[in-house]
Amino acid sequence: MSPFRLCARPELSALSYMRTRARAAWLIETEHVEALAEALSVPPLAGLPRLVLGEGSNVLFAGDFPGLLIRFRKRGLRWREAKQGVTAVEVAAGERWDRLVWESVRRGLWGLENLVSIPGTVGAAPVQNIGAYGRELHEVLEEVELFDLEEARHLRLKAEECDLGYRSSRFRRASGQDRWLITAIRLRLSSEPAPRLDYPGLREMLCALGGREDDPAHIARAVAALRRRKLPDPAREPNLGSFFKNPVLPADRYQALRNELPALPGWPQADGTIKVPAAFLIEACGLKTLTGRGCRISPQHALVIVSEPGAEGGAVLDLARRVRDAVLARFQVELEPEPAIVGGSWP
Repeated sequence: MSPFRLCARPELSALSYMRTRARAAWLIETEHVEALAEALSVPPLAGLPRLVLGEGSNVLFAGDFPGLLIRFRKRGLRWREAKQGVTAVEVAAGERWDRLVWESVRRGLWGLENLVSIPGTVGAAPVQNIGAYGRELHEVLEEVELFDLEEARHLRLKAEECDLGYRSSRFRRASGQDRWLITAIRLRLSSEPAPRLDYPGLREMLCALGGREDDPAHIARAVAALRRRKLPDPAREPNLGSFFKNPVLPADRYQALRNELPALPGWPQADGTIKVPAAFLIEACGLKTLTGRGCRISPQHALVIVSEPGAEGGAVLDLARRVRDAVLARFQVELEPEPAIVGGSWP
């Protein structure tokens, strides 16, 4: 049995939650990084541009990719004995993120309950430092296990070495996208109750469901219910979730915007800046009904772009640029895309 599966000219619509049509030169899938390293050293794969891909929940194929897509498929969770109320878990990169979250809350562990229902694989989580409903991965991440595709060697990075920021990391930069293959991560989770319910609507949903604040599984169910209410199901309406990051503004710029938009929410950051909801700015520009060629802004949430069967990624990208340009022209705030854009550019 071959240690990997190799496919020439794969069609990519099934490899992205946006379901847009595109092709890559090659696709390789494996659970064995050593076999992968050997394959990369010989034609036809040697020297090709590379891109590591998980489930495609945060990737827009805006056009063809003239290189090699790599999918690492190894799965599995290993729980370590709790010490002083902290449990460590090592998770293979090919594991589904949501399975990890539900297994952790089933064990009564805290740290991931607000991150439930985020689509994608575990290996993709550190790439953009996933976050939702008041929590981010960096709060529980201890270590990332990597395979260096250029030097064919394993290494480990502590969380503080990963340069994790708001939807960013060293793995997402151009210099890391074709070199580092995340093979596993290690998290530290706590048995001590630590509910975080300040996100608008979360406490109310928890109460509506009859949940308790001292049970992480109850909070996870409330978060999942909120997400279902706010976001369209990608299985029915292809989308990548939030297409834009929430902009982070200097405090004086935020106050100036509040003069024009008195209801504009703001979330103070540790450095004194203010994070504002991009969806609010998009709706203030009257863009929630905006449509493109085979795509549209979701009426359910202004941050979500939904594609239709047969849509081209270039059309999705054009629609996103129209949103960016409108918000920039009216508010002088430039929106940045959250998903990775492959086969297209974002000037």
